[in-house]
Amino acid sequence: MADVNQIAELPEAKAEVIEVRQYEAKCSCCRKKQTAEPPAGLEMERTFGARLEATVVYYGRRLRDHYRQEQHMSYVRTEAALRDLHAVKISPGEIDKIMQRAGRQAGQQMGPIQNEIQQSKVIHSDETGSRVDGQNWWQWVFCSATAVLHVIRSNRSVDVIKDVMVDHTAEVWVSDCYSAQVKAPAGERQLCLAHQLRNVQAVVDCYPASFWPKAMQAMFRSAIHSYNQRDHLSPPEFQAQIQRIKRICDWLLERPSVSEICDHRSCIAR
Repeated sequence: MADVNQIAELPEAKAEVIEVRQYEAKCSCCRKKQTAEPPAGLEMERTFGARLEATVVYYGRRLRDHYRQEQHMSYVRTEAALRDLHAVKISPGEIDKIMQRAGRQAGQQMGPIQNEIQQSKVIHSDETGSRVDGQNWWQWVFCSATAVLHVIRSNRSVDVIKDVMVDHTAEVWVSDCYSAQVKAPAGERQLCLAHQLRNVQAVVDCYPASFWPKAMQAMFRSAIHSYNQRDHLSPPEFQAQIQRIKRICDWLLERPSVSEICDHRSCIAR
């Protein structure tokens, strides 16, 4: 043997056509016609198989429903991808039917997921803009340790949170401190440290020589690291880390921030 080499390659794109034949026979006892049921996934009303439909849903987008996809490709681009990559010819109308059917199936899972969110002690929530039929809507996300719920709504008000939570109250609500999020039903609130890191980074970019934003950013990262390491620390060690971070936070909050320093310098200049 002179050499060994392994080459990764995709198989030739070729759609598999499965023919389903349904037979019927007359019962020798009751003399009634009996029709055989096709296997699951090969029902007679189907035009496309489960794997093909899953690929369409993976590519496509239908933002108004209570589910999300991965690639968010338009129907035209999905049609082209299926033709070019998989040698499958499918019209936008057929793609839409697949997406609507997937939406109905996903909608059946919304109730259990929403119930799991409602029962969670700690809930993380955020919202971001989404385009729906050429208009600006909002995609809300509600996360717990075991569930994630995406909801598309035309507004960004606290009514969306009330619709999701109904009459339930979380122990802790984690958010970016947006006004609607602050009104969420919860016993305590936690500012999202990822948002805080991003906001403080903007201050660092504007005032690169300032100590305060860099120290605050380091404190946030230390808090996140301590949380991720909690399973490797004994309870006393973890509590000691928490107390250390609290002391640093209190010390930083007692120091003048960038805006206070700038205001003070402006007063001196005047």
